[in-house]
Parts: sequence; C-alpha cells; structure tokens
Amino acid sequence: MHELMGYIKPVYFIGQRGPNLPEDTLHPAYGELQEFSKEITTKVRPKAVVVISSHWKCQGEKIFVNNIDYPGIIYEGYRVADCKYSFEGLGFPERFLEFKFPYIGSKAIAELVISKLRSEGIEAEGREQGLDHGVWAPLLIDKHTNPLEVPIIQISQFETEDPEKHYRLGEALRLLRDEGVLIVGASMAVHNFKGLFPALEKRTILPRAYLQASRRRRREHDGFKKREDINVAHPTLEHLLPIYVAAGAAGEYVGEQLWTMPQASISWAQYRFGNAAID
Repeated sequence: MHELMGYIKPVYFIGQRGPNLPEDTLHPAYGELQEFSKEITTKVRPKAVVVISSHWKCQGEKIFVNNIDYPGIIYEGYRVADCKYSFEGLGFPERFLEFKFPYIGSKAIAELVISKLRSEGIEAEGREQGLDHGVWAPLLIDKHTNPLEVPIIQISQFETEDPEKHYRLGEALRLLRDEGVLIVGASMAVHNFKGLFPALEKRTILPRAYLQASRRRRREHDGFKKREDINVAHPTLEHLLPIYVAAGAAGEYVGEQLWTMPQASISWAQYRFGNAAID
C-alpha cells in the first residue's frame, strides 16, 4: 500500500556492538534498538532488509551478497564450527555459541540486489555466507515482541577502504528503496579501542554531516578523510564505511538523529533518513 501511494522506504544507520548485546538488557542501546525494531515492523513494513556492517569485506573490487535462504551466524569472522577458541579468547561466554538467528534470507532478493548493483557498474556476486554479529546482534534484540518477518540480506564492503567507493555503493543501493527494500548501515559512530576517551570529543562529527541536505552532506563526508581527528575516532575505516553507504543510499533525504551516546572510546548513534511512514 505504501508503494502505491508513492512512499519510499527510509534509510537507517544503527549502532552495533559485540555478541553480548542481546543479553545486555540494561544498556541504553538495547532499548533504542527495540524502538528501531518496532518502528520498522509497525510503520516502515519493508519487504526485505539489506544490511551492511563493519565485519564482512570482499576480495578484490567487488561486492558479495548473501544469497542463502537460511543463513547461519558467524562470530567475529569465524563460522560456528570453527570459532570456539577465538570466541573464548575474546572473553565472551561460550553460551553465546548457542544463539540461533530466527530470520531468513532470500535468494530472489539477493539476485535483485546483485542486478541493481551491476546495473550501476558495481561488480557483485552471491555468496552463501552467514550473518556476522554486526547484523544479528542488533536485530536479535526484539525477536519476541517485534520480529522481522522479512528476508535479511547482508552485503559486504569493498576490500579497499575507499570512502568514495562506499558512498557510490550506497547510491546504487538507493534504487532498491523504490521496490520496498529497507537499507540499513550497522556500525559505530566512533570506534577506537586504543584511545582513551575520544568518543566524548568526536561525537559531533556525524551530526554535522547527517543533518545536511544531500550535496552538503557529501562535501562533509569528503572532508572526513582529511581531518586528523577522524583517525582518532576511527583508526581503521571498516566501522566508518557503513556510514558512507547509508549516506549514499539516503539520496536527497536529510537525516534525523534519533539517538546518540558516547561510551568510553566508542560512540553510539542512530539516524533515519526519510519518513518512517506516511502521516
């Protein structure tokens, strides 16, 4: 019904943390992600969700697209069968290995994503890949009260940490919004485990860019990589690139900051570009 009325799905950027997030019910992010889930299941109502996180890179100059109907889950880049030692080494309880992700994928939607990317000159191919914690941890939070009963498709980053290429990737994904697909970037506004408390100082970087119209937002993003403090907020760029993808997919829509919270040397943020539903 929304599409018949000219409604185009919004774009979201959400925060994500480690695999322990679904159990950390007292953390403020838990409640905010519940609100996110409620909004997209009751108002946005997409036919599918395409997510890019910080933890899946392709090989070479292409994008991988998860094209499996029933995806498993991956812990810190390791498949479940192989991850016991690495998972314990990260200090997470072994019971996290028992988490089950209740959602489905879709080969048909994956092929639609691949087709759209190729039509925009981006090389893409399908991969039978499980979902990493940047996707399943935030989406698992509301599995009981507001479950997403639509396919979840994860796409990779490019191998190269080129912000402009990832912005263009978002622009290519924007075409999916016309067909009822929701685009979500999942990462952190600040991600620096080596710094002291940079999140407290750098929390204004994203709002200034996101709350601008499209052309000015892109100029702000282009300026990120020239700033010395961005290297403090993001010593490596894998946690910054989903922000570029979301901004590119947003098109002309101005972002609305739904929530933000600095926490030690990381910072959470949640944005929506576009309307959750027609008024």
